[in-house]
Amino acid sequence: MPAFALRIACRKLEYRNRLKFYRRAMPYTVSPNGNHRSRRYRVNRRSCGMKLLRVWVPDPSAPRFREEARRKANILRGCPEQEEALDFIEENF
Repeated sequence: MPAFALRIACRKLEYRNRLKFYRRAMPYTVSPNGNHRSRRYRVNRRSCGMKLLRVWVPDPSAPRFREEARRKANILRGCPEQEEALDFIEENF
């Protein structure tokens, strides 16, 4: 199936899911904290073949973060990759 056809099918499915959700949810009061929105969003994404991914990243406020960053910077010092990265940063930021 071509990508554009998959996107169209996904949008149709999202629309149908939205209609089903509203038909079921209309008689009931909606929670004020917005849980229904996030649940509906996750259901729609899963129906389109998406997967929820949570990523752990380093915490800059952690005590060892600065030490580890310096250690890794010292390893890369003088490498050709360092010059390429610095040029990219200067051009774009």
